[in-house]
Formats: sequence, structure tokens, C-alpha cells
Amino acid sequence: MSASPVLSIDATLPSGDTSIRIKHIPSPTPSHISQIRSILAHVIEEGRTYPHENITGDQGDWFFVNDVFIAVPQRPQEELGTQRSQEEDEVWGAFYIKPNFPGRSSHICNAGFITHPEHRNTGIGTAMGQAFLTFAPQLGYRASLFNLVFESNIASVRIWRNLGFKEVGRVPKAGRLRKRQTDENDGQGGREHEWADAIMFYYDFTT
Repeated sequence: MSASPVLSIDATLPSGDTSIRIKHIPSPTPSHISQIRSILAHVIEEGRTYPHENITGDQGDWFFVNDVFIAVPQRPQEELGTQRSQEEDEVWGAFYIKPNFPGRSSHICNAGFITHPEHRNTGIGTAMGQAFLTFAPQLGYRASLFNLVFESNIASVRIWRNLGFKEVGRVPKAGRLRKRQTDENDGQGGREHEWADAIMFYYDFTT
């Protein structure tokens, strides 16, 4: 799909006193890449939401192969119309959009979302999800399919259900996930795992 420039979207978080800008970055800066890799490494190390074991081999390069978007806080000068350098962006969240399948099914996209741990439970995930519903069709996609949304990822499941995604399938025991820290068996060195089903979420952009 085309990686043509896409306008940014501004959103106010539920607290009412924080605004963010979600924007397309066709050419991520070194600062963008460093911050996104740091967040991604933390998410993968938690072992609860992504299937990857680690990012040491490819440094998470797969996150940047297609269209990348970031959520950054808006500063007072931006609200007055003054732009800042991209190197000054403080990344609170990020997501990519890519074709889910090749060729004749490449009109169906996939996406992956991450939120900085210090900014979770603030509404950023929902704001990025809403922005995704605007950006993906602008990139030429006709539908979206999320292949692996682990049912234990309660926040993510709630977002997609609330945004009107359809549950079109379930993959039993799709994830060998790390147990939450409070559930871990100290005798296993904090490395005990559990199996989780994955829900497949679908959205039709043409209706």
C-alpha cells in the first residue's frame, strides 16, 4: 500500500488536561527509533502481549518496515501553532500498519501497538486505535485483521470491542505467555509460563 503522507490527529485524553498528537512518520529519526525500540523491548520482555521472545537479534527492525505512527504530548507552543523539531518528540506510544497478506489479499492490513509503561491506563491506547481507523483507509486498505490478540490482554480486547471490531476467530493456546509477576512461582525463577487463547479481530473500512 502507498506510504503517502497522512495528516496527524490531535486527541485529548480522558483526564481532560493532556493532549496528544498522533502522527505518521514516513522517515523515523534516530530519536524516534531509539525510543520506540526501548518501549518495544520492555513490552516484549514482559512476555504478555507480543509473541516475540526478544528483540536482540533484529533490534525490532520489523516495527519500522512499513508505515509507523507515534503518539506524542502536545506542548503549549504547539497548541498556539508553533512546530517543534521531530528530534524533540517524546514518544508515549507507537504503532505500525502493514499488509497482513501478499498480493491479492494485500488490501487487508495488520497493525501492532505499544504504549510507554509510564503512560498506560491514560487512554492513549484507545486514541491510537481510533486514529488507526482513520489512517488505515487513507493508506488504501479496505479492511483490517488482527491475528493474535491474546485474550489475557484485557485492555487491548476491550479497546477493539469498544471500537466495533468483529471477533471472527479464536486460536486455542496461541500464546505461551509469561505469568504476571504476582502470579509467578518463585521456585521457577520468575520464568513460569501459561497458555492463552488469541482472538482474531476484523474491521471492514468499506462499510
